[in-house]
Amino acid sequence: MTRLPPPKAIRPIDHVVLAVRDLDAAAAFYERLGFLVGPRNRHPWGTENRIIQFPTCFIELITVGENADIPPHRPGFFSFGAYVRDYLERCGEGIAMLAMRSPNADYDRKLFEQGEIGNFETFRFERPAVGPDGGPSSVAFSLTFAQSDKIRDAGFFVCQHHNPENFWHASRQQHPNGAIGINAVIMVAKRPKPLEAFFRAFCGTPQAKPIGEGFGVGTPNGSVDIITQSVFNATFGVTGKLGGLSESPRFAALSIHSAPGPIAAHLDTIGMPYEIHGFRVVIPAKTAFGLSLVFSPSPPPKAI
Repeated sequence: MTRLPPPKAIRPIDHVVLAVRDLDAAAAFYERLGFLVGPRNRHPWGTENRIIQFPTCFIELITVGENADIPPHRPGFFSFGAYVRDYLERCGEGIAMLAMRSPNADYDRKLFEQGEIGNFETFRFERPAVGPDGGPSSVAFSLTFAQSDKIRDAGFFVCQHHNPENFWHASRQQHPNGAIGINAVIMVAKRPKPLEAFFRAFCGTPQAKPIGEGFGVGTPNGSVDIITQSVFNATFGVTGKLGGLSESPRFAALSIHSAPGPIAAHLDTIGMPYEIHGFRVVIPAKTAFGLSLVFSPSPPPKAI
């Protein structure tokens, strides 16, 4: 079999999947923080979401809807809905999945099979959407899933947008709190280094930068950092174990591009508890639906 060449470019972050039990409560929380949150959408397999969109990526708040008819996993088929349901039951709320952008999900499926990080059929779906003018619209995507046998409590896939003009809208990216994108998606692992080969293959990145005993994988619009519990605690001011993170790798924090000064002033105004660590403003996981939410000053992400 002819070996396929690697992707032509490093895959950018497309979105993070934040699993929550109460979708409207989570949306209200993020709106209170000064984010613009989109309307409720329903997937064909029964999960429901609301989107926080930035110019190059987004946060997907997701839950399992009522009367959801969720297909089970089967050989060669990754059930998105079953994964979200099982994650909420097993881990509670938090970042359940990470998605990278793909120009060709079918090609990435072949690359993942070749690299032995996934052997799932490409999953294409379409759902109704609401346009920025409030009128009816539709969006369509193809997903290709990857997996690591060393990571139980996080899912991975690439996402190809088939009609991006119906999804990305500047009017939905103007957040009152000044947030402009994702700075980093942060995973905590007891032993990060054995995970490096997987993340480099998944992100299409030729190299990683060291972060203590862990590493970071750079992308065009943010980084994916895998660090130890001790580095996480020292960086974000968290003490002790956080949801069993020292035992099983899990996404623990999301760093957002935003000026900390105005954010801190806004949080003071609304009475939201937070901590200051260096130049970062941190809302702890017990407040922010299972993840430490970090506001960090940094250059704006590049257009992709």
